[in-house]
Formats: sequence, C-alpha cells, structure tokens
Amino acid sequence: MNLLIGKLLIVVVVLTSFLGPGCTLAHKVNAKSNEDLLRVSGFTPKPVDSPEAEEKFRTLPPLALTKAVRKGKNYYLYADPYRCHCVYVGNESQYEQFLLLKAEREATEDDVIKNSAAAVVEDNWWWWGE
Repeated sequence: MNLLIGKLLIVVVVLTSFLGPGCTLAHKVNAKSNEDLLRVSGFTPKPVDSPEAEEKFRTLPPLALTKAVRKGKNYYLYADPYRCHCVYVGNESQYEQFLLLKAEREATEDDVIKNSAAAVVEDNWWWWGE
C-alpha cells in the first residue's frame, strides 16, 4: 500500500512539473498582449519596489483591470505579477482608449478566424464527396 502511494505521489509531482510552466506561459502571453494595448493607450507601468507597494500589489487581481478612486478621480490599475511585476496605471480616457483598441483587436482576430475557416472549406470542398 505504501509503495502504491509513493508511486502515485511521484506521478503527481511529475505531472505538476509539466503543467506548471505551461500555465505560467499562458499567463505571460496574455499579459504581453494586454500590456501592449495598455502602453499604446497611455497607461504607465509603475514598479512594485517597496514592501508597502508589494502589500498593495498582492491585493489586486492579476492580469485584470481594477477601478480605483483617488481624490475623486477614477484610475484603472492592471497588476502583472508574471512579466514585469508592476502595476499599469491609467486614467479614464486611457481606459476608454484601451477598451477601443481591445475591441478592434478582437474584431480583427475574429475576421482572421472567419477568413481562415472559409479558406479551409473552399480548399476542402471534396470532403463532402461532390
């Protein structure tokens, strides 16, 4: 019984070592994609370079925009623990610009997918036996 548990534990450790880096890679790719849009929109990356900043940084959801109000003004924060270990900070107009650019990018990606699918169907018309 102990031998079976030991083997099972080894399998779990090995699988975790393979899956872990893949998950991190996916986060890094997502972060890179959003960071490009954030920079173009005018967001500023702020380093997390003090214990106080680190404490606040850990309260933010990773790779997500969070609205914050400071002195009556709206700001948007994007915490990236995977690539830059920083927080991108933007104001209301920069946030709106980010949303527009993201929508444009997603529409372009959808068009590429639709066009690719159409090309595949055209090239494989024989598949239906006609």
